[in-house]
Amino acid sequence: MSEARGIRDLQFPFQTPQAQQGVPPLLGMPDRQPPQAQLEGLTLLGNIGIGTPTEQRVPARPTLTQGLENQGFWTRVELARPALKGRVTGPVRLIQQIARAWSLTNSELANLLAYPSEMLMPALLAGRMTFAPNTDRSDRLRIIYSIHAILANLFVNPADEARWLHDQLPLLGNLSPLEYMLRNRIPGMLRVQEVTERGMANL
Repeated sequence: MSEARGIRDLQFPFQTPQAQQGVPPLLGMPDRQPPQAQLEGLTLLGNIGIGTPTEQRVPARPTLTQGLENQGFWTRVELARPALKGRVTGPVRLIQQIARAWSLTNSELANLLAYPSEMLMPALLAGRMTFAPNTDRSDRLRIIYSIHAILANLFVNPADEARWLHDQLPLLGNLSPLEYMLRNRIPGMLRVQEVTERGMANL
C-alpha cells in the first residue's frame, strides 16, 4: 500500500497539503491550487516519456482557385553567348583577297587549299580557325598568291582577272586555269603560274 501511495504522489505533484496527510508543507511555499493553464498543458502533453503531444495543430489547406491569375511561372531564359571573335592573320588576309578577286566559292577555295570540307571556310575567313603554315597549304597559298599578283598587273580591270581564270585556255587542254588547278593540285598551280609569267614576259 505504501508503494502504491508513493506512485500516486509522484503522478499528482500538485495535490494540496490537505490531500497529502502526514506530509508537512514546505517552508516558504504558500498553499495554492495548480494553475489551470498548467493542468491543460499536462493534458495536451499526454505521455511525457514519449514527448510527443497527442494533439497537434494541422495547418489549414490552401484555397485552390481556378485560372492562372494567382499562379507564377518560372521561365528559363537562354543567355546569349557572345560571338567568338577571330584573329585575322596575314595569311588569312591573303586568302580573303584571292577569294574576292577570283570570285571563288567556298567549295573551290577549300579544294585549292586542301581543306576537307567547304564548311570550314567561313571560320577560316573570319579568323576563328588558324591557318596552319607547316603543311602544304602554305605552298598552295604562296603559288596562288603569286598568280594573283601577276594577273593584277596584267589586267587593269579587276573583273578581267576573274574572267580569265574561268575561261578555257588551249594551253591547258581547253580547261580554265581554275579547273586545271583544282584537278591537278600543286602541279597544276605551278603550270598556271608558268603560263601567267610567260604572259607577263610578253608584254
